[in-house]
Amino acid sequence: MRMTDLIKPAGFEAIETVKRRIRAETRAFLADAPMRYFAGTAERADAPLPDWLEHLIQTMKRKEQFAAGIVRIHELSPKSPEHLSRTFKK
Repeated sequence: MRMTDLIKPAGFEAIETVKRRIRAETRAFLADAPMRYFAGTAERADAPLPDWLEHLIQTMKRKEQFAAGIVRIHELSPKSPEHLSRTFKK
């Protein structure tokens, strides 16, 4: 018999079982939460893009524009870099 066995209070195993269950449920929630609460809705994905963004995307599909990267996106866009970022996140 170990010393730790002598100092465990009655019902210790039940408490440990509850703790394990809480940890498992927390992990399950944390794995599911991003998809449930932060993923976009289907309606948002089906919404039409603003005209300026459609034009920007079509322009950036050209090889010479695409190769210039994010700097070129900012140069071609009529919107600020911050606005672009927010729009792309949607």
